[in-house]
Parts: sequence; structure tokens; C-alpha cells
Amino acid sequence: DVYKRQAIKNVTLTFFWVSVEGSDWSMNHEDNVAFLKKILAELAKLKLTIGIQTDMMRFGRIMGRSTTDFSKYPLWNIHQDNNPEPGQFRPYGGWRVAKAKQYKGNAEVCGDTVNLDSLYQVCLLYT
Repeated sequence: DVYKRQAIKNVTLTFFWVSVEGSDWSMNHEDNVAFLKKILAELAKLKLTIGIQTDMMRFGRIMGRSTTDFSKYPLWNIHQDNNPEPGQFRPYGGWRVAKAKQYKGNAEVCGDTVNLDSLYQVCLLYT
């Protein structure tokens, strides 16, 4: 649906981040893993590059701490420490690095409330 709306507005999507957070998920990890796999399979049909946005706590609560099924996708790690630098990344979900970091949520920029993010390749600091 998002993809179709952007096409109407002459916006070309090439990268799509799927957010794994919030409370609208099942309490069953297996159901959530299967649901996310379906979402990713549909996005793959659109020939988009796909990534996952989440953090260690939310991902573990929603998908289970043992799943590594999604580690082939780039990770946009939520770590709101108010610092745009990579900082310390602790591996989870099979990810050893993050492609991006959300370092501040609900920041005011030009009168709008936004999340502040950095895009980079995070170095592995924990082994």
C-alpha cells in the first residue's frame, strides 16, 4: 500500500525499512517470525532493498531471542543515546553490525517532531 501511494506521487522507493517494534504483534514468537517472513517476501517481489529497524529488547520480545532468520537484511538499530556516532553495538538476532542507528526519538526540527538517525556501518565492539 505504501509502495503504491509513493508511485502515484512520482516517488521512487529503492529501500524499505520494516519496523519491528510496538505492541501490535502476537505473543507467539513463531507467529511473528512467519508474519515478518511474509511481509519481506512481498516486499522482495517489488525489487526493493529491504532492511529491519528494531533494537535488541524489542526484537527479542517480538521475534524471540534465538531467531537469526532476518540477519541477512541490513539492521537499523534503535539506540537512543543522543549521540549520532556509532558507539557500542551489541550483536543480536544474528546481526554483527548495524547499517544505521536511531540515536534520538521525538526531536524537534523546523517545527516538526522527528527521529534523528545516522547511516553508517557500525564496527563490532563486543565479541
